[in-house]
Amino acid sequence: MIQKTNYLLIILLCSLFFSSSLFAQTDSTRIDEHDTYMEDSRDWAAAEEYDRNQNSNDKYNDGDEMSLRDRIYFGGNLGFGFGTVTFVDISPIAGYRITEGFSLGAGFTYQYWRNNLWGSGPLASRYSVYGGRLFARQFVVENIFVQAEFESLNSIDATSDPSSRGIGRGWFSSFFLGAGYAAPVGQGRTAFTIMALYNLTRNPQRSLYQSPLVIRGGIQF
Repeated sequence: MIQKTNYLLIILLCSLFFSSSLFAQTDSTRIDEHDTYMEDSRDWAAAEEYDRNQNSNDKYNDGDEMSLRDRIYFGGNLGFGFGTVTFVDISPIAGYRITEGFSLGAGFTYQYWRNNLWGSGPLASRYSVYGGRLFARQFVVENIFVQAEFESLNSIDATSDPSSRGIGRGWFSSFFLGAGYAAPVGQGRTAFTIMALYNLTRNPQRSLYQSPLVIRGGIQF
């Protein structure tokens, strides 16, 4: 009887030992699986973040997937003022995106000036300014760009014939460098733009601009 009891005790102890080992192994397996899952989750999140950054960078460098409609954009500015001096400015532009972030473009400018201090008859001082511009624009970060521009305008020029009291005309060329901001309107392509450009070639004795710094606002779509 005692011998039989010993056998049962040995069997019970062995069962408890193997059960403990099994549970320990199961817990260890679950911990390993959990660690692997967390590591995979972190890797997946990191990969997703990397893809987002790459897509954001490609937005300003890769133009292969853009359609012709996406590449071409239009815009410009329209200004006017009435009172002692009447002023009208029409300056449309058209651009072509080489990549999503870099574009080349051209524009036309027409301005009409009239000084009403001298009346509305033949003595009224009035003249027109017209010409064009070429520009290159590069977005450096989202909505912020730098721009280089060459402009040539034809206007009255007193220096061309001093005796004519400003009736003569001449060409005024300017080279600008500066930066701007494009504020999107809704979810489409339309954006309001504002630029600060510096005239690197301004001659104080012969210039259409009173200051080398020019602030320009407009719209593009």
